[in-house]
Amino acid sequence: MAADVPLLEALRWAAIVFVAGFIGFFGKYLARLVLDRIHARAKGPGDLPRDRSARKDAPGESPPPVTGAGADAPAPRATDPKVMKKLLKARAKAIKKS
Repeated sequence: MAADVPLLEALRWAAIVFVAGFIGFFGKYLARLVLDRIHARAKGPGDLPRDRSARKDAPGESPPPVTGAGADAPAPRATDPKVMKKLLKARAKAIKKS
């Protein structure tokens, strides 16, 4: 069955699939950019779409230091559930090791 398909035709189909994936990925990215811009306009003229990769910390604020001991860990910010989850995991690891 595999011998019936010529090599050039298989390569052509592989290239078609690759190009379709490329177009689909960047089409999705472009759609997100357009939707972010539309949502920003709906919020108000002063709001610009935020960069998805930007840090949530303030520019002058440094993240809390990470320690190995569970009891010595700094107090987490109550409003950030991701930080709480990471600290709970670190404490559970420290308890397992000791």
